This record gives sequence, C-alpha cells and structure tokens, in this order.
Amino acid sequence: MRTTFFSSLVLSLMIFSVSPVFASWNAATLEQYEEHCKKISENYERLKAYSVLIQHSSFQGQNENSPLADQSEGFIKKEGIKFHSYLSGVRSVQNERIRVSVDTSQKILVISEPEDITKNEVVSNNWKVTRKNIKGCLQKKIQDKTVYRIECISGPVFGIEMIVNATNLIDEITILYRSEYFSEQLNKSVRPMLKIKYSQFIENPRFEKNDFSTEKYITIDKKGQIIPTQEYFSYKLIDTRYSTAQ
Repeated sequence: MRTTFFSSLVLSLMIFSVSPVFASWNAATLEQYEEHCKKISENYERLKAYSVLIQHSSFQGQNENSPLADQSEGFIKKEGIKFHSYLSGVRSVQNERIRVSVDTSQKILVISEPEDITKNEVVSNNWKVTRKNIKGCLQKKIQDKTVYRIECISGPVFGIEMIVNATNLIDEITILYRSEYFSEQLNKSVRPMLKIKYSQFIENPRFEKNDFSTEKYITIDKKGQIIPTQEYFSYKLIDTRYSTAQ
C-alpha cells in the first residue's frame, strides 16, 4: 500500500515560494519528512477551535518576481464540529445539523451531512503525494522554521515547498506545476506557481453568534425540506444526504 505524505489535513495550508532566502538545502529522507507530516497532522487534530486567514496567489512563473495571474483571500473558522470557510470563491458552513456549500461562480448550493473536518479542511488535499511519486526530498532551516521541498516524478505537480513553524503549524505551501502555458503578458511559455499563505492564526478565538449559521443560505420547513433563501433561490440545489445514505 502506498504511503500518503500529505494527509488530507496537510488540508485547506500555506505556501513558500522560491524566494531569495540565503539558506542551503540539505538532503532529507522520506522517513524524516513523513514523521514531520505526522506531527503536523496530530497538531491540527488536537485543535478544538481556531481561525486563520488564507491567501491564494497564482504566478505566471515559478518565482515571486513573476507576474501575478490571480489572487484571492479567504479564511477558515473551526469550533468543534462547527466550521466556516471561504476559499477560492466557495463558501462552506457547517453546524451540528447540516453542511452547506455555496459556489457563487457556478451558482450551486450543495447540502450534505456534517463531516469530521479534523483531517480534511485545514490543509488542501489537492496535493497529496505518495512515496512512489517522490523523486527526492530536501530540507533547510530558516530561523525557527523548517522548509521542505519535494520533487515529483510524474503528474501535474513538479514540486512542493512547505514551511512549518516552530509550533508545527504550516505557514506556507508553494505548488510548482509541471505543464506550461503561453503568457501573453510575458510573450513566452511559462510554468505556473500557486502560493497559499496562512496568517493570523488564533487558537480559541471568540466567534460571532452567526458564524456557523446556515440561515443566510437555506431554511428548513417542518417537514425537513430544504428551501434556498431569496438571495440563492435561483441556485441549483444538490442535496447529497439522500444519495449518500443509499
């Protein structure tokens, strides 16, 4: 069985790009990398309540001096099973009764059962890497932080860089893509880079009363029927609770 090094928690984390930091890379074993990822996952699992701001930045090239292609900001709020996130135009709100995800670009409203979000919301699971697909692993220290870089043998992702702070929380993740596209701004083919930064992490914050409320998006009648609110009445409603129950 293949070993997953980015657990689905090393979900919705943070990016370090190829910036001019003067520190030398050292070879790291996959066992060292896996053990550190395990500690990171366990650290997020113990967190009962927190909030963190997230910034996604796409670059037309694989360094910070490359032109910015797109940028968006979001957040994650978690308190027990309750959860509220806004990432890349998709908002998800979960409480003890229900989970609602709103995609404003596609005009879709998805209803589902509450999920165990301990392991699948903190760090994006789009970048799972298996031992079989890892070409090599490097590590370096920048003050009290550890930076990892892994290179992939195949697939859309060429490499991943991850900054872990002294408290075993992820500060940044950089995704270096393998495929090229033509940049009209640069008038040449480039390989894009995605940087995700996590900032203003707060453990046990004071949340507002409506932070985990779904009343802005849906109402539930006495029969349990889901009705979108007026603002979202034109959205396509997808209720996965019944399909998953079968």
